[in-house]
Amino acid sequence: MKNLIRLFIFVSLIALVVMPIVGCDTSTVTISNVVLTPPSPATLNYGNYVIVNFDYSSSETGNILIFTMPRTNGVPSPNYVIFPPPDYPPGQGSGYSQFRLQSQSDQVIVDQLHLLIQRTDYTVIYETFIPVNYIFK
Repeated sequence: MKNLIRLFIFVSLIALVVMPIVGCDTSTVTISNVVLTPPSPATLNYGNYVIVNFDYSSSETGNILIFTMPRTNGVPSPNYVIFPPPDYPPGQGSGYSQFRLQSQSDQVIVDQLHLLIQRTDYTVIYETFIPVNYIFK
């Protein structure tokens, strides 16, 4: 019985050590040299674009998608428009995205950009929020 308990404990410990490794996602995607045009802070008319340029590095085996979406007070900004990103290949490269806000009766303050990186099957790899200050009116 003692040997059976020891075997159970040993197998349980092995499972705890191996299971996270087996399911671990070892891909790495980094974004750097983010440049906003116009630079934040800025006041824009509805319909004007904010362009987000960046460099990326990806160890993914397949292509990735990189989105930037405007946010206001923690939620997606009203009436925003983005264009679908291209498929970015593995390795290193540069890219850009853009967004605008359509006409609205009140001014809207965009206080964050939601940076979202996904595989082409839309599995999220990474996301972060970049503080900005864009006033659309």
